[in-house]
Amino acid sequence: MAKGNTKGLEELFGSKGSSLDKLKELKERGDRVGGGSSGNYFKLTEGTTEVRILPAINDEDAFYYATAYHYVNNKYVYCRKYLDEDASCPVCSHASKIWKKYKDTGDERIAEEAKSLFAKQQFIYNALVRNQEGDKVVVLQTGKGVKDDLIGVCLDDNYGDITNPVKGRDVGVRRKGKGKATSYQIMVRDRSILAGDENDPKEAAELISAILEKRKVLHELVKYPTEEEAEKEVKKYLDADANGESEDSPTPRKSTITETTEDSDEDKDTFDEIEKQLSAAKKKRGK
Repeated sequence: MAKGNTKGLEELFGSKGSSLDKLKELKERGDRVGGGSSGNYFKLTEGTTEVRILPAINDEDAFYYATAYHYVNNKYVYCRKYLDEDASCPVCSHASKIWKKYKDTGDERIAEEAKSLFAKQQFIYNALVRNQEGDKVVVLQTGKGVKDDLIGVCLDDNYGDITNPVKGRDVGVRRKGKGKATSYQIMVRDRSILAGDENDPKEAAELISAILEKRKVLHELVKYPTEEEAEKEVKKYLDADANGESEDSPTPRKSTITETTEDSDEDKDTFDEIEKQLSAAKKKRGK
């Protein structure tokens, strides 16, 4: 993009971005996550994906929304406990029982079954994906590692708020490897306006406005089960076991995550870790 005078664009969009104070708060205390929908989210693939993380719709919010899911019966079942720490999540309860059995027996096969049912964190963002076919506004989905790296960039004085439409930056996200060998690297690009030519501020303003209008209200994408619906999934899981279905059957006895992220690789989201997060949140509020 050609360099020019961005004063007019800064007057229009200079205040647009993500709250750095909110990002600092979330980095210190951890994310308050809710249930979510797997949706038609854009997922990072092998190689480098060039993206511009778009600013939050509400300037006081962070640029992402945190969710957590269980993978059971070959589908996503979103965690009611992460939506509301006082809510009942039948999948969490069943996973806890299996984990206790592992603690009593030391059987690693039981541990693997429990881990396959633990909630896994997921983070979604409004983003502009750049490619040769044309830029496209998407809802991007990543794991915790990429999210933490993006926050780190925003809080780095050398870069600042990369989501700002005028003074922000694109990032290249490189994904390498598969399964437990998957790794991600963030490459921060030069400062640039979101779209258009700085020498034509009128056209640039129109393009930027059109892109920002396509952002989704992320929390409205969230769809989570009722307690009864989650209980049905646990019953279905148990029925599959009672029927002797093996891992070769359409509904495996031991659920596995179809998309391995840095979180599941590092095994951070065990039931014990979930309980620690919820307990810390209660103590902070004086409950």
